[in-house]
Amino acid sequence: MMMNLSEARVLAGRAGAVMALLIISWLLVGSTASGVPQYEIDLNVNWDDGTFTGIARVTVENTAQTAIDELAFRLFANESEIYGTAAVRVLEASSAGETLALGVQSDATVLPVLLSTPLAPGQTTSLALRFEGIAAPSPLSAPPESTGYGILTKNPRSLVLTAFYPILAVLDEDGWLLDPTCGIGDVLWSAASDYSVTLRAIDAVSPATSGRLVSSETKDGHSVHRFEAESVRDFSLVLTLGYEEAELQSGSTTLRSWFTPANRVASAAALEVASDALTVYERRIGPLPSPEIDIIEVPLYRVAGVEFSGLILVSSSYALRPSDRFYDIIVSHEMAHQWFYAVVGSRPADAPWLDEGLATYLSNLFLEEIRGEEAAATEIRRWQEAHRTGRLAHPDLRIASPACRFPDSFTYSAFVYDAAAWFFHSVRHEVGDEAFFHALHLYYAKNAGGIGTEATLLASFENACACDLGELYGAFGFGSD
Repeated sequence: MMMNLSEARVLAGRAGAVMALLIISWLLVGSTASGVPQYEIDLNVNWDDGTFTGIARVTVENTAQTAIDELAFRLFANESEIYGTAAVRVLEASSAGETLALGVQSDATVLPVLLSTPLAPGQTTSLALRFEGIAAPSPLSAPPESTGYGILTKNPRSLVLTAFYPILAVLDEDGWLLDPTCGIGDVLWSAASDYSVTLRAIDAVSPATSGRLVSSETKDGHSVHRFEAESVRDFSLVLTLGYEEAELQSGSTTLRSWFTPANRVASAAALEVASDALTVYERRIGPLPSPEIDIIEVPLYRVAGVEFSGLILVSSSYALRPSDRFYDIIVSHEMAHQWFYAVVGSRPADAPWLDEGLATYLSNLFLEEIRGEEAAATEIRRWQEAHRTGRLAHPDLRIASPACRFPDSFTYSAFVYDAAAWFFHSVRHEVGDEAFFHALHLYYAKNAGGIGTEATLLASFENACACDLGELYGAFGFGSD
């Protein structure tokens, strides 16, 4: 999310390239591995008042080492600092015709569903969740003291629906990972999953979504659209009224922009930046499995852009200035998240720097290769200063601190975005381009469809350069409590 804005090496490279091709091939044909959650969602949207109802049928395998007696779901939209007054509520849960009890919520974003029979390791179960929700008012019509980013909102021209359904929490070998939320940074994260979504809405609006459109039919002023998406972190959508759609084919990926007519120049600029960024990142990191990416202009509050699987939100206020360098940074940053968030996941509460620092660094790589080295150097100097002043003001914090340790969004951004990007620049300077990008390539390939960690990323750099980076890591606070 964009806030405030050697022989050994050669042999390792060959082995890594083979591994990368195998993993990326799996992603390109869709996820068929066991343990991948499956969602079938029937969604009905009331455009006029921004309410919605639905049924989410979820199939999940117990990948833990012990039996589990409940399934944990996240209702991320109930995090008021991120989603404002938007809300999602589960009305009923059932399995094979039997009503399941809902457990006591530890907070508004956590919902346990109690199973009638414990689920043994390796066993699969399916259940249906009936839910309802409401979008918050548009940030442009909300008072200054309002909370939220504008990522589940309704205004006369668009209805933004992200985290609108109960999302299965991440399950590891030890159990459910129920990271806390604290109103800073991102909260949305999940296992890579497969989706089949049926959307019912008035015919006058056009949907931009994660995944691909499979079919559409219209009757009596309403349309029924069906979408499918494989191995994605989330399914998100925006309904638009009176927007203009533009399209650009970039390699094997279809890029689409959805902007209001007044921001036609920003729409074209977004497609150009996205296409150039795609070319740079695929060459440096690896192929992107997403067949299409939608970029949508919407009113946002306190953020300039937000990423979801195959879908990017760009703030309407920044779309007014598409020639500004920061517009390049917004779009290229959110594009980078399609590699580090959508393909390689991470825990935004525990290690927000893993995807935000990488996305910030890669957006600067876009500047370096497309806009010129001086444009990139300006940002690098800013990162260096942010790291210096941040450590002086907050010696108790480090780049890899959990999100809830940061006292405010400004400090969070200084460490998680800027200082983390300065760290990646320092590693690149230390090990050289060949080892640096080889490490990112292997980290991406090995963790595709999974959850990346600090340990695996740092080890990737040392493996790629066949060197000890402990002194450099220590200078940036890694390895300290």
